[in-house]
Amino acid sequence: MKKIIFLCFISIIASTGTFAISGPGAPEKIKELFYHEFPQIKNPVFFDSGDSYEVFFKKDNNVTERVFLNLNGEITRTIEYYKENALEPFIREKINKKYQGKTIFGISEVRSNSEHFYRIVLQDNKNWFIVKSNATGSTVIERKLDKK
Repeated sequence: MKKIIFLCFISIIASTGTFAISGPGAPEKIKELFYHEFPQIKNPVFFDSGDSYEVFFKKDNNVTERVFLNLNGEITRTIEYYKENALEPFIREKINKKYQGKTIFGISEVRSNSEHFYRIVLQDNKNWFIVKSNATGSTVIERKLDKK
């Protein structure tokens, strides 16, 4: 349970970079635009953050996603959260070779008009590692944390 809470905390901090969510809800116009783009999604949760909207929902195979929309309902960024088995095989192979002895705990995949990258939480017996990877598998360790 501690691992799940830790992953959620790290994913939020590392990927969203903001806690500006002021409350649940979105206007009907925003909800209609969202459902037009994602008709298969059931039970999304809408948040109003003042200058944008955030929608959180679960997809198949234990994948969750956040979609960020501007005030006009246009998608500005998406973040998918998933486990190792859903990571692009090319990226997974690069991570496993470069960080031998560490296992992949969870992944956040961030997409916007200007960027596409992965934040990968790795672990070994003593530490957590937050690794950022681009689409070509080039990586850098952003943070190293003690498990204690």
